[in-house]
Amino acid sequence: MKRNKLTIDIVLERIRQAHGETVTLDVDTYVKTNVKARFIDVEFGEWWSMPYAVMNGRRHPERFRRTQLLDVNEACTRLETVHSGTVTLDRATFVSAYTRCDFIDVEYGHWTALPHNVLNGSTHPQRGLAKRKNTWLQIYGVDNPFKSKEVQDKVGLSLNKTWFVPHWRTQEALPCVSSYEYAFVNWCNHHQYDFDWQIWHTLSDGKNYRVDAFVKDGPLANAWVEIKGYLREDFKQKWELFKRSVDKALLLDRSTLIELHILTRSGRPEPTYTPSDVPTGTWRGYKLTDSARMKISESRKGKKLSGEHRKRLSDAAKRRWSKVKEQIDEDHQCQAKT
Repeated sequence: MKRNKLTIDIVLERIRQAHGETVTLDVDTYVKTNVKARFIDVEFGEWWSMPYAVMNGRRHPERFRRTQLLDVNEACTRLETVHSGTVTLDRATFVSAYTRCDFIDVEYGHWTALPHNVLNGSTHPQRGLAKRKNTWLQIYGVDNPFKSKEVQDKVGLSLNKTWFVPHWRTQEALPCVSSYEYAFVNWCNHHQYDFDWQIWHTLSDGKNYRVDAFVKDGPLANAWVEIKGYLREDFKQKWELFKRSVDKALLLDRSTLIELHILTRSGRPEPTYTPSDVPTGTWRGYKLTDSARMKISESRKGKKLSGEHRKRLSDAAKRRWSKVKEQIDEDHQCQAKT
């Protein structure tokens, strides 16, 4: 079905409705609504634009720019209202609402920001951080949610790459987020070396650091242990500060874990120390314990798993674990040959 074209009279009427007498169309340049035509603003002169856009409210570029300008006095007045006198504007640096300038917080000092953002409630970064910390203290009792064990456990349950291995003595589920951590916990459990897991420390610079384990007996007795496959620069700084604050601190990397026979020579968890229960999931060839996968599934679904669902998980796990076991056996055969 053909659409009726807008007549020039209809176009002129719609422009008048949108802009009153401030904008007129040069009729001689008009072709159709989606072809640029010449318009004349009574104050700023001519400009070219699509008629359909002008009918919908588009103005002369200079008129639009003027409407976006913010006077410095008006900015200071609005700033007083929004921030109740805690923030002032450095007038000498002010250009417009969308050009960065300097602000002064009565408590935290200078910072640079867009006036538009500050007039809409944005504050000094340190004030924002202090407000967040106060909120976290009220909700979690600590100044960062990740210092809360409850939050850590929730995050751990949401990760697909997390194992939960029970401590041999306390039966507490210990979260392991890497295969190296998983292998270390199994090694301690197998030999029944007592240890504490993931302990928070406050460093000399005021930052918090969570060390992986404190081993109470065995070959690593009375040692603080950090298990790392890759050393980031920020971690190295924290580790150096932590080492100076304790008597004995050990960094267990891949080579050290292999020397202790916690890992095989190929870097996999040593199967000798792997629990005998059948896993229900794998990641990178390693296992997730049956009880942990059930716990994760139940927490995600918000209900207990049925017996049939548990059986399906168990059967699938047996098939996956048989493949993993074959890989581990091949590793052992290679070691025996060498």
